Amino acid sequence: MLSCNGKEVDRGVAANVLGGGPLEALRHLVRGLAEYPAGAALKVGDIVTTGTVTRAFPVRPGERWATQVNGLPVPRMELTLA
Repeated sequence: MLSCNGKEVDRGVAANVLGGGPLEALRHLVRGLAEYPAGAALKVGDIVTTGTVTRAFPVRPGERWATQVNGLPVPRMELTLA
């Protein structure tokens, strides 16, 4: 769930990431890297972000944005814009 100033603005699902969820996004990355033999490969310890599961919204100074992930041990995250 994504909220702005305490009001829910969107709910996301894994399928919003390349149509198949985060694992599909990772699969897409690995296949893409394999097409470029001179390119870098994933290594143990690499961090891969798979995109957002909610829509993107414009932000303004003074707003307080927060996320709450359900079903995973991810802490609530908050950001207040200066």
